[in-house]
Amino acid sequence: MRSLMPENGIRSTYSQAPFKISAHDFGGQISTGTAFHYLHNGQRFIVTNWHNLTGRNFFSRKNLNTLGRTPLWVGIHTAVWLAPPTDLNRAFGIERRRIEIYGDPEAQLDQLWLEHPELGGQGCDVVAIPHPKPDEEPEFMHNSVNLISKFRVPVLPGEVAFVIGFPRGLHTGFGLPLWKSTFIASEPHYDVEIEERLLPAFFLDGYTREGMSGSPVFARYRGMWTSRTPTNR
Repeated sequence: MRSLMPENGIRSTYSQAPFKISAHDFGGQISTGTAFHYLHNGQRFIVTNWHNLTGRNFFSRKNLNTLGRTPLWVGIHTAVWLAPPTDLNRAFGIERRRIEIYGDPEAQLDQLWLEHPELGGQGCDVVAIPHPKPDEEPEFMHNSVNLISKFRVPVLPGEVAFVIGFPRGLHTGFGLPLWKSTFIASEPHYDVEIEERLLPAFFLDGYTREGMSGSPVFARYRGMWTSRTPTNR
């Protein structure tokens, strides 16, 4: 879809961070999810959930697809310029680009994603794939989430947090995400026990949908706080 920036532009920089991803095998698309970029030591990464790339339930390890299909590569649906820089009225649109997740897709060998250095894929449902910013990607889109703001707000039970992603693949405008409001439902600085496993996580209470796996979560806090108030990890 082609688009010119509306008169007042995008109202929130947080909407410019996530993008839709789709999982594929040789038979076509299997599922959709969400991802975002993160900048670490000058290198940009795609960050999403482990189960988006493996197609397996993080806890049971069972295949999430009823037909047993497993992702062999993923598509990232990101904004790109559709005209050369010399075109002052050039538009941009969302295009799908293939990202490899295996060195050998047919055999599902040589995984290309990075897992948590201590917890691995058994204890952390988060992965990262190195991905430099391409020249055709608009400078104002898909901002690395850790560059949006340097403020470390208090993260407390009962406060609001927003999950920003693509429920069931839905989007607005030229490919912008939807916001789902949730509440922080447990003490964020204490691990949780799920299926007899202790995990470094906390609970959110809200109505998210399939397709939002891999979404960034942003906490909101209104009021005053001091250096003694617990902030995000």
